Amino acid sequence: MIGRYTRPEMGRIWELENKFAIWKEIEVLACEAQAELGQAGITREEAQWIRDHADFTVEEIDEIEKVTNHDVIAFTTCMANYIDADIPEGGDKPSRWVHYGMTSSDLGDTALSYQVTQACDIIIEDIKRLGETCKRRAFEFQNTLCVGRTHGIHAEPMTFGMKFGSWAWALKRALTRMEEARAVAATGAKVVMIEAGADEIPDEIMYAGIVKAHEEIRKQIDFINQIVAEIGKPKMEYDHAQFNQELFDDIVANFMDEAKAAMDTDDKTVREQRWNEMIDHWHEKYLEQYPDMDQYLEEFTYKFQKKIVKAWLLEGHRVDGRAQNEIRPLAAEVGILPRVHGSGLFTRGQTQVLSICTLNTLSAAQKLDTIWEEEEKRYMHHYNFPAFSTGEARAARSITASSSSLG
Repeated sequence: MIGRYTRPEMGRIWELENKFAIWKEIEVLACEAQAELGQAGITREEAQWIRDHADFTVEEIDEIEKVTNHDVIAFTTCMANYIDADIPEGGDKPSRWVHYGMTSSDLGDTALSYQVTQACDIIIEDIKRLGETCKRRAFEFQNTLCVGRTHGIHAEPMTFGMKFGSWAWALKRALTRMEEARAVAATGAKVVMIEAGADEIPDEIMYAGIVKAHEEIRKQIDFINQIVAEIGKPKMEYDHAQFNQELFDDIVANFMDEAKAAMDTDDKTVREQRWNEMIDHWHEKYLEQYPDMDQYLEEFTYKFQKKIVKAWLLEGHRVDGRAQNEIRPLAAEVGILPRVHGSGLFTRGQTQVLSICTLNTLSAAQKLDTIWEEEEKRYMHHYNFPAFSTGEARAARSITASSSSLG
């Protein structure tokens, strides 16, 4: 995806990181399914080991693909390296079950279908929001006169609200079509994913519906392929984001002990402070030789911390010192504030949530104003996450709030 032509949430769906993450989950699920069936030979313990240890990096896959010239082989090879990393020499390697009985199309088509449904979910939510806006504006401007148009010339007067109403109706129809399209994700060769909701129906009716949907999809795909054949352009190639592997490897080799010491605390603030101090040490050692190193710091931090966290997890403990089966300290209190109908304070580690309850009559239920049937909501939970909660100094205006700060 070209960044300036798409929103970040849509662009992330089509990034290699997300594609390979879906590939990994498909391969793991296939191993678990084989273990459940008990026919291929893989045990449940091996399937669990694969789920716990399967991993990848886009950079490693790219390097392997330069040799294999095959993206799926590069991916499964990279994942196998992580799965078998802690297997003793001469032991049976669980990675031998990865991609067992599968083809590249099984993996690629299934993943592509899931990416399509992820994209559809974003579009569907957008259609819903736009439809609600158009309906609201239709009532707001129902008495606002404007000049209608037809064939590029002035026509009889109409209301601005009527225009919004027609758009709301068109969006309702578009939403239905989009939801139906999402229900069957397929390629020209075969149906690879189905999503549906219904009461119980005979298998033959469900099958007939899938076949019919596939027939229509193939017509669309044939038309798309015809367009590509006649006027299609080659797929755009792009360079991956720069990453200084040599500098990163040197930092890991020289600062592993300091990095582990920085990470070894259950206080996030202390951890961040220690890590920033270590970055200052990186600057002292490398900035003169690598004056552009700041552009890599975020990626260096992510990869370095991931390397440490993974090593500790394999040893049986987490960053904050907890065992894998240990949760943060929990506490809950009620009746904290005396002047409200109800209040409660929930604490988990360093996180605290203060909830305040206000009671009202049923007549105060919120009416949901959508383009569909009118509904009511009796329970509403509003929250805010002020900047000082995380030690930040930021204006308390809603315009500066992130999507996770207000709701």
